[in-house]
Amino acid sequence: MKVALSLFTFLITILLCSFRQSAPDPDINAKTKTLFIYNFTKYVEWPESMKTGSFVIGIYGDYPNLLAELQNMASTKTAGSQKITIIQYSSVETIVPCHLIYVNEDKAGELPGIIKKLGDYPTLVVTDAEGSAKKGACINFYYEASKQRMEVNPETIRKRDLKISGQLLSLAKVVQ
Repeated sequence: MKVALSLFTFLITILLCSFRQSAPDPDINAKTKTLFIYNFTKYVEWPESMKTGSFVIGIYGDYPNLLAELQNMASTKTAGSQKITIIQYSSVETIVPCHLIYVNEDKAGELPGIIKKLGDYPTLVVTDAEGSAKKGACINFYYEASKQRMEVNPETIRKRDLKISGQLLSLAKVVQ
């Protein structure tokens, strides 16, 4: 009887935990975002003038796991024929034009300043904060049903002189 009660308690605990919405594991979350970011290099087209030299990915905000994953990815992958370089920015003032910039959730309030700093430069602005795709970001990550999702603002992408593939759009929630 005691064993049956213990087994029943164990099974109920497992069942209840499987329904809990917990924060994603930081390592898995960083790996997932790195995979998305790398694939953006394949499914977004930059102007011809941006297809020489290094492909620069910037990261703004404190996200050491993502920085490490991006650096690891950059050591083995390329964006087309371009070597990938990762730069971490410490402030809006230090941001220089790049191909792609990831803005962490803790820096989302600075998005207007970041966009102003980038000007008309064809930078894919990727964020991680609710509503950012409607505030000037090109792509925003969010979670739904414990899965990483993305929303895309095609108009913002067009204004930044970038072209996004229909395949990528079909995987995203489109916002204006």
